[in-house]
Amino acid sequence: MKSSRYSLTLFLFTLVMFNAFFACSSEDNSGDERIELNILVLDSNSQEPISGARIEVCNNALFCTNILASGTTNADGKIRLFFSRKADKMVSESFSVYKDDYRSSTYILDQLDISQEIVVTLKKY
Repeated sequence: MKSSRYSLTLFLFTLVMFNAFFACSSEDNSGDERIELNILVLDSNSQEPISGARIEVCNNALFCTNILASGTTNADGKIRLFFSRKADKMVSESFSVYKDDYRSSTYILDQLDISQEIVVTLKKY
């Protein structure tokens, strides 16, 4: 009798802990906004597309603590990135562009029209 009571108590405790864990770990994303960025990366001198440029979208324009989206440009110098923006965001997101032999550039999304394709030019060293 004691063993079955102990097993039942342990089972109920495990069930409660399991539910509490998933209730705390799940986020409410109902107010989030899905953002799509279309970026074209060009060489500043030749205006030719730059393939293989690395782009990272950060959650904070000043100090990147979380990369929201990242990828590399295709042969046409283009990339399409998606990420979710919190409805109650307190800071501006930014994106940075990196490529070997080019100076990196960082842009604050609140200062850009993200409904259009964003054209970025990189300058060689």
